[in-house]
Amino acid sequence: RADFKKWSRWYQEDGSTQVFRLFKGETNVRNSRANAARIEAFSDLKWQRGDWHEWSGTYTLIKPHGAAIFQAKNPINDWSVQLNINTSGDVTLNHRRGEDKVIAKAMVGKPFHIRVRDNGHDYEVYLEGKKVGEGAYARPEGATSFRWGMYLGKSEVNHDAMIFVSGVSLDGK
Repeated sequence: RADFKKWSRWYQEDGSTQVFRLFKGETNVRNSRANAARIEAFSDLKWQRGDWHEWSGTYTLIKPHGAAIFQAKNPINDWSVQLNINTSGDVTLNHRRGEDKVIAKAMVGKPFHIRVRDNGHDYEVYLEGKKVGEGAYARPEGATSFRWGMYLGKSEVNHDAMIFVSGVSLDGK
């Protein structure tokens, strides 16, 4: 938080709404990975296999770009589940193991509520209160946490992008 003003071009808050932006031509400044532009929030909550933990929030895609917008992430064993978007505003549930599933289409400008539960091995994903997927991914080392925002991976930022995430809750708080 002490460095918050350094990042205000890409991240802002308005009440309980987080604004995430990326701009055409930007690249990763976090490490040496090529491209990999990102603007993300991370939970302080971290866990290993055991108790269930829950993330929930409402997304509004303003200017979507092909990107991951949510991950249950373990820095040693990688992500177990993530949500991706494309430029048309389609939302895809991306399982680390198993088939991907489009869970919402053409969501530009249409708020949608997501809830993800994870216990360090199993996970469940809900869209508008309806379970749309579940799975498991072993994470024998490290701790899992939630992250949300936009992460492009290998892709180039070929146009400006912006999403809103409102009312984020961790374990109901």
